[in-house]
Amino acid sequence: MMMRFIKIYRWLFFTACLMISCSSYDFSNVFSTLPAKPQAGQIVTLLYNPKGTVLEGSNQVSAIVRTYTDRDLQPVSMFSMPNNVVDTEEYKMKRKQDGWLIEILVPDSVVGLVVTLHNETDTDYDEGLGYWVPLYTSDQHLLPGAEAGYAASLVRRGWGAKLDKTLYADTLLGFYNNEFSRNPAKKADFSFSYFSALKKSKGEDAYLEIEANLEALNIPDQWTEEHLFFLSAWYGAVKNQEKADYYKTKSREKFPTGRWVQREEAIEFYKKVGSAEKKIFLDEFEAKYPDHSGFSYMRGVIIGELIKEGSYKQALEFFKVLNGKTWSERPVFSAVNNIKETKNDELSLVLEIINKSVAVSRQEYDEPSVLKPPLKISSIWQESRAKQLAL
Repeated sequence: MMMRFIKIYRWLFFTACLMISCSSYDFSNVFSTLPAKPQAGQIVTLLYNPKGTVLEGSNQVSAIVRTYTDRDLQPVSMFSMPNNVVDTEEYKMKRKQDGWLIEILVPDSVVGLVVTLHNETDTDYDEGLGYWVPLYTSDQHLLPGAEAGYAASLVRRGWGAKLDKTLYADTLLGFYNNEFSRNPAKKADFSFSYFSALKKSKGEDAYLEIEANLEALNIPDQWTEEHLFFLSAWYGAVKNQEKADYYKTKSREKFPTGRWVQREEAIEFYKKVGSAEKKIFLDEFEAKYPDHSGFSYMRGVIIGELIKEGSYKQALEFFKVLNGKTWSERPVFSAVNNIKETKNDELSLVLEIINKSVAVSRQEYDEPSVLKPPLKISSIWQESRAKQLAL
């Protein structure tokens, strides 16, 4: 009987210890993760002890988590700067023992995270570069792209707006060098962000090194319009105008109606004076480049221009002729806000445009036609969209 009691006691004691160990966390470091070497596609627990940081004594702490992938990603517009950020989101942390924690599911598509912590007034950036959480393979090796990806993800947007990349350029360059020594093929995947770090770190002394890398990337079989723009832009950045012009010419020859040509010709629209000149240009340009992406804003500019001119009837007529074509509400609202006159019978005509614009803006807010930008958290994006859509 006594032996049975001892066995039961031992079992209960073991179970109690197990429960205690499972519910306790190690907050001995300012920032850590469980597991210590997390993997993609799994849940990772972020642990934060604010003692000694700007967030010590906070009643609430939130984590902003930026996830990144193993290469620079080309944005929708080839004229925008590439970056490798997959998403940025905010999570309210839970108080536990001496610190704070949050569990997040890491997507399969990422190779690392960068985390900053904040309360209502202060942010802990870990001295500028954020808290780095690289991801690992099942046999505990760093995923390819984890190191270079970390440096590339520290773009100067989102929380990175306060990041002094010149100050940290040598540190960031070290992550690229470590990556490329382990995975040489990754240099081509991070060419844009790597060149940026080189230029920040070494200034003009980096030009020859960047040109040597550009030469290695000059593969005619890979001459897409985006790649030719990339080569031209970077040769221009290192002051080799001859090569910059060469690749620009090659792009025009290979893609005579491409986005680069369209972009340069579209600039002329904004140089036209008055709504009449702009309408003529738009008609000709639309016939020439029916796939151009900037028509919506151009149409909005013309409506706004007509309103500024006091041609309210013509503005409504142009608006109705659009017949389902999209237009940007921003230049329309801008023009309406600047109306000074109050005694004009035709002012009521503008109301139809305003009401329709507000309805379209509301629908766009409720049912976005575009995805959230990867560098913005959801709440900030919603706020900025409400302002942009004048809601």
